[in-house]
Amino acid sequence: MAATTQNKTVKGRAEIELLQMEIRTVSGLEQLAPVAAKLKTLEQGADAVDEIALLGKKIEQVQLAGSSATPESPQGDLRLFLAAESARDSLNAPLLAEGLFLRIPNQFPESPYAPKAILAAQHLNPALADSTGALLEERYGNSPYLAMIHGETTAEYRQLEDSLGGFAAAQVPKPDRARRPPPIRETEQDRTARQPRPIPRGTRVPEPQ
Repeated sequence: MAATTQNKTVKGRAEIELLQMEIRTVSGLEQLAPVAAKLKTLEQGADAVDEIALLGKKIEQVQLAGSSATPESPQGDLRLFLAAESARDSLNAPLLAEGLFLRIPNQFPESPYAPKAILAAQHLNPALADSTGALLEERYGNSPYLAMIHGETTAEYRQLEDSLGGFAAAQVPKPDRARRPPPIRETEQDRTARQPRPIPRGTRVPEPQ
């Protein structure tokens, strides 16, 4: 019995690692769907349940944020940037993250975070410097993010970073507060039952043995 459980654990661990390797090669949101489907078929050994659930949740969050971020959606540029960061940092999917970062200057060219997204994509793929370097200088030459990489940290840069950090913090789901049971109302009968009963006269109180 113990050997069977151990074999399942080893197999489950190997399957998770294979899926994680597959995620590294994903370059588009549509490619996450089959990975999520495979994840649901894994043998969920006792020691892998939490890991499988967490990986599935991360995939779901990136899918939702990446697909819902459009030029028409409120703060779509911020949502897309956070989706790209999650793909890079949480899913360890650099190709997917690169594509999401590059969607920002394409879909949100006026976003102040577009140059930050381009720089993040360049960090993932240095070969992009040739094709995006001119865009940075021509379209975003006055960006505080370019000033930052040149060694100048401006007040506008700090403001943008604070806004992005505040938006990211607001997206974290808050844990549900445990509901307290309603107070139990004490009835007159309960109060009477709690009061010590008088000992009738003439009754001898038993002495301790």
